[in-house]
Amino acid sequence: MKRSLGALAAVVAAPVLAGCERPVPAVTLAADAGSVRTTAAAWCWGPAGPCVDRPSDVPGLPVRAGDWLLVAVDPDVVERGWRVLLDGVPQPPVTGTTTLELVAPRVAPGGRVEVVVEALGGPGGGPSGRWALQLLPR
Repeated sequence: MKRSLGALAAVVAAPVLAGCERPVPAVTLAADAGSVRTTAAAWCWGPAGPCVDRPSDVPGLPVRAGDWLLVAVDPDVVERGWRVLLDGVPQPPVTGTTTLELVAPRVAPGGRVEVVVEALGGPGGGPSGRWALQLLPR
């Protein structure tokens, strides 16, 4: 009986303990075809850490060349500043706002365009967070 109560207590406590973890910020990418949202693949809570690396799926959003894109970050990211890289090409840093509007580039049939969002101000001057998304042809 004691073993089963201990096991039950562990099962009941697990969600409570998991709830104590700090949430990792998310990024949303939206266009005419809808939106996708993902949590950070890497995130540091400050310049000295602690940091987490977590595997994440890379969501895709179908777009046409010239569609308006909206990139939206959680407020925690705004404090540090952030930037977007389209297929590795950095866009100007963003400060003081949670959103950035861009024009979708052409995506070749069967291809994709990588969209990486980086939070600035990380350890050693590098990024403090990283989100990966992709644009797909529509």
